[in-house]
Amino acid sequence: MVVAYLLGTAADPQGYAAQRARLEEAGCLVAATNAQGARAAAALVLRRSELVEEGA
Repeated sequence: MVVAYLLGTAADPQGYAAQRARLEEAGCLVAATNAQGARAAAALVLRRSELVEEGA
């Protein structure tokens, strides 16, 4: 599993939505915030899913 956080806006030349879709299609879990991504990565490594809910 790969956890990703995508920083940008819809006005970026790369196209935020298209980049997010590419990452998701590749199987990445794309977090809404960098903090959420960090919690998700920690939960995966520690095998503790409750870490994701704690910081929601």
